[in-house]
Amino acid sequence: MKELKGRKNLVVWLVDDDDIFRYTAERILKKGGLKNIMGYECAESALEDLKKNHSPDIILLDINMPAMDGWEFLEAYAQGMPKFQWQCRIFVVSSSVYEPDQAKASSHPYVSDYLCKPLSVNHVEEILGVLQLS
Repeated sequence: MKELKGRKNLVVWLVDDDDIFRYTAERILKKGGLKNIMGYECAESALEDLKKNHSPDIILLDINMPAMDGWEFLEAYAQGMPKFQWQCRIFVVSSSVYEPDQAKASSHPYVSDYLCKPLSVNHVEEILGVLQLS
């Protein structure tokens, strides 16, 4: 993997109710050189931290979660954007191969990409490539 300048300092949030996914995704992200990773079991907790001005560079967001799902998180994020003072890159990461979900994510203004689970080192390269282009 090529080293992205400041890669270790990027803040990544994993928002997914699946403990196993968060664990394996964290290991893969670390293998890709990302070290500052925070896991959230529910979207509400991540949203609360955003409201407290915690600012991730990347959010990996699951769609299907209990209580607040990924779509509801994105809606709340869009409504709060002026208050958040920054824009991070959001990647929807889901096991859903349902084409309308993929199309909805692709057309959302705050979603950078739709990635199918399981997360891989290639996905990490894709994410970092998007960041280098911005």
